Amino acid sequence: RAISMAVDRKVFADTVFLGAGVPIFGLVSPANKRWYWTGTPAVPHDLDQARKLLASIGVTDQHPGRFTILTQKGKPSLERGVSVIRDELRKIGVTVDVVALEGNAVIQQWVSGKYDAVYFNFFLSDTDPALSVDFWMSSGGSHFWNREQTTPATEWEKKVDDLIRAQGIAQDGAERKRMF
Repeated sequence: RAISMAVDRKVFADTVFLGAGVPIFGLVSPANKRWYWTGTPAVPHDLDQARKLLASIGVTDQHPGRFTILTQKGKPSLERGVSVIRDELRKIGVTVDVVALEGNAVIQQWVSGKYDAVYFNFFLSDTDPALSVDFWMSSGGSHFWNREQTTPATEWEKKVDDLIRAQGIAQDGAERKRMF
């Protein structure tokens, strides 16, 4: 949450997409009219609150935060994006080391779990979440957290799994969108 508060989404959209992007707070773009939800909670850009949150876990001037973000080399939007993230986090005292690798090398690091953070374009196979369960479900092969699990490791993962299953079989489009 602190990192999300530290990154100014307007600066990000303007820099990465050269003024053609809009700030978003979820995984779905407003261009996806069917699945975009305007009720996604917006995390405010608040550097002071970000610093307080980091201090609550021991990240301070005396004990600074530092991590590495992997990204794909030769992709201008990815390179600009990770630069904005690095520069914005510097404002709250967090050092980000950016490592740009070839695309397959980024994927290999991700698959093997050898990374702190990854900034990469992992594309969903379809705009309908029911057709991308490999990404959403905790047991999915394209799942980003707690890789290679067969069942949910946490209550929130179980809730996501249950909602993805339920929305995938619901007949009413508005109800599917609400669940998603």
